[in-house]
Amino acid sequence: MQFPELLGLTHKQARDIVSDHAPIYITVGDADPEFVALDGVSVAESADSKSAGGECVNINKAMPNRLDELPHIGPAGAEAVIDARPYQGVDGLTRVSGIGPSRAEEIEASGVVCSL
Repeated sequence: MQFPELLGLTHKQARDIVSDHAPIYITVGDADPEFVALDGVSVAESADSKSAGGECVNINKAMPNRLDELPHIGPAGAEAVIDARPYQGVDGLTRVSGIGPSRAEEIEASGVVCSL
C-alpha cells in the first residue's frame, strides 16, 4: 500500500500537500512519533499551541525550557516534572516535590498549560 492510502488521501491530495523532496514519516501500530525543532519545541507541541490559539505548554510533552515558563517552575522543577510523567491533568503535578495543591491551582489558573 502506498502512503496516500495509508493516510486516507487520494494521490491528487497528496501531491497538493507533500513536496517531492519532503521526508514522509509513518508509524506502525500505536506508535506516536515526536519531532523536535531546533528551538527545542516539539512539532506536536507547536501544533497544539497554534490550535489552542495561544502559547500553551503540554506538561506531558514539553521540553524543560518550555516547562520553565510555568509559574514557580525553574530548571530543577522542570526536570522533576518530566521525571514524574505522565499526568492526567494539572492536579497531577502535586506528585512533584515542591508543588502542592495551591501551587498546582496557580499553574492551572495561569492559562499556560494546554488542556490534556
